[in-house]
Amino acid sequence: PIQGVVGYVFPDDDKRHLWMRTSTYVFCCYDLRTGSFIDFTGRHDYARTYRRYLKGHQGVLWMFDDESGVRRVKCSDDGTVDCIDYTKENGSLPINHVRDAFEDDKGRLWAMTLDGLVIIDTNGKSRIIKRGINFRRGIQIGKLRLALTSDNEIITYDENGRELRRIPIAANSSNISSVTASFVWQGKWIIMTKGNTLMVSPKDGKATI
Repeated sequence: PIQGVVGYVFPDDDKRHLWMRTSTYVFCCYDLRTGSFIDFTGRHDYARTYRRYLKGHQGVLWMFDDESGVRRVKCSDDGTVDCIDYTKENGSLPINHVRDAFEDDKGRLWAMTLDGLVIIDTNGKSRIIKRGINFRRGIQIGKLRLALTSDNEIITYDENGRELRRIPIAANSSNISSVTASFVWQGKWIIMTKGNTLMVSPKDGKATI
C-alpha cells in the first residue's frame, strides 16, 4: 500500500512502468501491463526513502539522499527491473550523505558526498575518485566536470575523474551560505546562495561574485 500522499507521477522510459513518489519520499513502481505495483528492488526494500531523484538519459532512474546513499533503477519493457544500491556499508560510497548529483553526457552519475566524490558508470559500477572532501554541488560544462567544496574551492575534473585545477573563490565571497540553485550560463557556472550569486569561469580559472 502507498503510504503518504502521492506528490509526483511520471512514466518510465520503457513505457511499461509508472513511477510515483509520495510525500514521505517513498518511491512506488506500477506495472501498466499487469495492473499491479511491483517490488522493484527484488528484496522488499522499496520503502527506503530518497529525497531527491533525477531521470537519466539511458532510462535510468537515480535516487539519492543524505541518509540512504544512491539507488540506481533501470526498468525494461519485458518487465525486468535492475536495482542497485550504493552505500558506505557495501563499500561503494565513502559516506551515505549525498549532497548533490548530476549525470554527465556519457550517462555516468557524479555523486557529491559529505566525504568524497564518486562516479557510477553506465554498467552500474562505482568508483570513489576522491575522499576526505565535503562536496556541495556539481555540474558539467563542456568536457569539464566541476565541483564546489565546503572549503570554498571549485575543483575541475576531466571526464575520467582526473583532477585538473582548483579554483579559489574570491576572498569577499568566501563565506558562502546555503546554495539555493545553480546552472550554466554562457559557459559559466552560476551558483546562487541566500546572500550572493557566484560566477565561476572554468576557462579563466576565476570564481567571483
